[in-house]
Amino acid sequence: MGREEFRLLLILLFPDLFNPENFTFNIIETLIYTIDLFLRR
Repeated sequence: MGREEFRLLLILLFPDLFNPENFTFNIIETLIYTIDLFLRR
């Protein structure tokens, strides 16, 4: 699963987290980045 697929999956599962007014988006971006690094090992 690539980074974009994971991002799309998160958007589908947790649309409220991707509200531009929600600061949680930054946490999700960090999580995606961390998982992306993990998957590249």
